[in-house]
Amino acid sequence: MLTIHIDDQGAALTLRGIADRASAPAVLRVLGEVRRRQTQEVFEAEGWPPGSWRRLHSSTLAAAFTRGNEARKNKRKLTRPDGRITAGFRRFAFGGKKILAGLEKYVGYKVTGNRLLQGFTSFIGDVQHLGATIRPKNKKALRFPSGGGGFIFAKRVVIPARPVLVIRPQDPAELVEAAEAWVAGAK
Repeated sequence: MLTIHIDDQGAALTLRGIADRASAPAVLRVLGEVRRRQTQEVFEAEGWPPGSWRRLHSSTLAAAFTRGNEARKNKRKLTRPDGRITAGFRRFAFGGKKILAGLEKYVGYKVTGNRLLQGFTSFIGDVQHLGATIRPKNKKALRFPSGGGGFIFAKRVVIPARPVLVIRPQDPAELVEAAEAWVAGAK
């Protein structure tokens, strides 16, 4: 145990004020924002180590490519009559389509007392972070639209884990640095 005795009453009041502010939820909110940025970096790098998330399945890419009114209006096709992949689908599938694009908006944090909790605001994030196996509840198979206008049937779909809320080697030092900067500004 460390005990510090200070005879200067002014210094003692200043240190007590810093200690009071440092234990306040405000510093945890600062750390929450640092964790939000760190998590965003994991999204951009598509995992930790960078690029470690499993790629999207071709059927997922095909469904995303042909989904929506815009795609139907422009008659977006996956393949040409000779069976080869169209240039448009190739650009879509291999030209920068992010694996968990849009999921970062579901990452949040909460300060409860002297604790910082980080997690997802939707179960979708938990499923992607931890992985899941989806099976039909009331039918014999799951049904998904295929790119060619038909359907794909499956007894189960396995969503691989793509960890998002990870602590990278550099993250603790950044958190300590942010807390120290905040305490130094608390004088």
